[in-house]
Amino acid sequence: MVKFYLVLALSLMVLPPQQTKPSAPSQPPEIPTIDYCELLRNPDSYDKKIIRLRALYVRGFEVAAFEHPQCDEARTVWVEFDQSEPSCTDKKIRKAMQAIFNPPRKRKRGVMEIPGPERAELLVVGRFEGPRPGIPVGTEGRRIFTGHGHMSHYKYRFVVQCVEQVKAAPWPSSN
Repeated sequence: MVKFYLVLALSLMVLPPQQTKPSAPSQPPEIPTIDYCELLRNPDSYDKKIIRLRALYVRGFEVAAFEHPQCDEARTVWVEFDQSEPSCTDKKIRKAMQAIFNPPRKRKRGVMEIPGPERAELLVVGRFEGPRPGIPVGTEGRRIFTGHGHMSHYKYRFVVQCVEQVKAAPWPSSN
């Protein structure tokens, strides 16, 4: 029996290794870049999908939303940041966002200042989510859609997984 295993081991060492065809490295699927206005025109096409999006991000007291003056006056997309976003986003981009959304302010003694909304143009990758199904109402099985964000005001939600670009977008002057 020992002879059998010895012969088997020696024959395995002598045999040439089998040639295997190198497998091509698997490429992650291409993430589509969607125009913000297109997203709002066809939200069902992108519901629960990972997309790349360029939009104006507004953040302030009770607001964290995407907007675009040509197609979205109502700020219908609430924005949240996934817990994985800090590890995906480049440190320089995160620092630039800090400078835009948390600018240094002069503090006045005894005055509580609520910072005004700040705005930046972002290129982000994340998951778009349409209206939530809501709760059944009445006996006909109708449902009331519940929104996202502050006071469920926003019809859609975008969960940012990675910020690829940031650029300050100051508010237009009211002159």
